[in-house]
Amino acid sequence: MQMGTPTLVIEDRENGIEVRLTGSARVEAANRLRERFLQIGTLKNITLAWKDAEHVDASVLQVLLAVQKELSAGGRTLHVEEDNLTVRHYLQVSGLAGHFPVPAASAAISNESPADV
Repeated sequence: MQMGTPTLVIEDRENGIEVRLTGSARVEAANRLRERFLQIGTLKNITLAWKDAEHVDASVLQVLLAVQKELSAGGRTLHVEEDNLTVRHYLQVSGLAGHFPVPAASAAISNESPADV
């Protein structure tokens, strides 16, 4: 199966930082994510939108967990605004789902079902 070209968009907004992942987010995305957060820091809450991601590699999750730890130490949060059922399924299987909370009112519907994975 050919996975889509990864896209990582990080926008620094007035009310926080939005991280948008699409396609197959792998090591390259993890490196860009880490470099970007070294530049901008973790002084704002982070919203993660990955509803259009086909795959989120463990390296990306490791960077996000490290950023989340820094955010938490500063009284800030990382939460998922646009969820993805396939990614959520893998997070649950790995025991990481609690590290990437989704506000109940903003859970998005993915085109894929966890049964498809």
